[in-house]
Amino acid sequence: MEDAVREILELNDVRYAKLTEYFNPVTGENSIGDRVELRIPDYDLPVQLVPREMMDEPFIKHILKCGSIDAYLCKYFPDDYDSAMEHVHRMLIKIRSKHDFAFWAYTFVRIKPKSGGDDIPFKLNRPQRRLVAKMEEKRRKHKPIRIILLKARQWGGSTVIQMYFAWMQLVHKRNWNSVIASHANSVSATVRGMYS
Repeated sequence: MEDAVREILELNDVRYAKLTEYFNPVTGENSIGDRVELRIPDYDLPVQLVPREMMDEPFIKHILKCGSIDAYLCKYFPDDYDSAMEHVHRMLIKIRSKHDFAFWAYTFVRIKPKSGGDDIPFKLNRPQRRLVAKMEEKRRKHKPIRIILLKARQWGGSTVIQMYFAWMQLVHKRNWNSVIASHANSVSATVRGMYS
């Protein structure tokens, strides 16, 4: 009997460690999907873990081939260095946003905390990351994203789905629409009302 109890407690410790695992959407630590290290020594974030497919972007390949942003600018924009520097920074954020939902959500989406107060960056919790991982798996394979979400209340399932819709509509596609359906019009209206 003691062995069974010890086994249950050990399993509980493993599960708790997963629940409280460190996650940083900006650096990419413990984030969603297959990640690789991107090193750009003179960038604001010199080392980041990014989605593997981001490394296939021609712009990223050019900067990595040059070895730094400075070397890239000196080679391609020697007469317009300062304004090109701003363009490079914007492009790096745009490309990362295209490939990394967790980064985009934290950087560009603000939500009201349950405890009240000012809006805060939308940092995905563990269940939200698991759901997004399933959606990203389908998106990356160019398959329809079909999910029936049977969920408990208040963990942010509706919020993350809504933000994923927004990401698809703002970053990936043009002229796409989304629908929020529920058991009552008032519930759909409430969910839609939180989105601006």
